[in-house]
Parts: sequence; C-alpha cells; structure tokens
Amino acid sequence: MAAPEILSSKQLTNALAVLKHFNSDWDAFAELFAPDFTHDSRNAPEENKEQLLGFLNVFCGTFERLAFLPPTEVIQATDVVVLHVHADGVSKEGRQYTSEFLMIFRFAGEKISSTKEFMDSKYLMEYFA
Repeated sequence: MAAPEILSSKQLTNALAVLKHFNSDWDAFAELFAPDFTHDSRNAPEENKEQLLGFLNVFCGTFERLAFLPPTEVIQATDVVVLHVHADGVSKEGRQYTSEFLMIFRFAGEKISSTKEFMDSKYLMEYFA
C-alpha cells in the first residue's frame, strides 16, 4: 500500500487567507484564486472570479462591518480544504448579522480553482426580507 500523499499546508494557508482578506484587502483576496476559478453557491448561477468579486463588493457594501470568524472545523485532503465558518457583522442600518457557512475549496497547486458554498439560507432569507 502506498504512503498517503503529504498535504500542502500552503493550500490550508490560502483557504484561511480567504477569510482573513475578505472585505479588507480585495487585491490579496483575488490573488488567491486561479485565473479559471469558479464559484458555486446553492441555487445561483456559477460565477467566475470577476463575477464573484463584483457580487462581494456590492454585498459587503450593505454592511458597516462584516468579517469571518476563525473556522470552527477544518478538514483537509488532497487538493481540497473544507471550512465551517461563521460570519459576524453589522448592517448600515445597525442590524446584527451572524450567519453560518460551509466552504469547500478545491486547488490547482497553491491557487484556489473552485469554491462551493453552503449557507444558512433560512437565516439569509429572513435577514434580507
């Protein structure tokens, strides 16, 4: 039986950097993604890097403050990192925002080639109603 492949800690570092740079350094955030990056979020059309950045700029613009907290769970395998995270923020109207996400990052080398995002859709529908 072959020995398991040594996992790249740079992949985990880059997945965590997405949380760090989210809504604070969009250039550093964008650099983490491969040129042919795709983002899949439940019930929404697949997006490329530019489309995702455009959406996030508009979405984050509705908040006075918005950030991801450190992950509560991390799973890493060959070319994939899964993070269970919570977001914390305050809207421009002063409403508290606390949501939960599961993010799957797939890698091509050290660059993120795709993400799949699962969120608390009931909370989001109620929050933005």
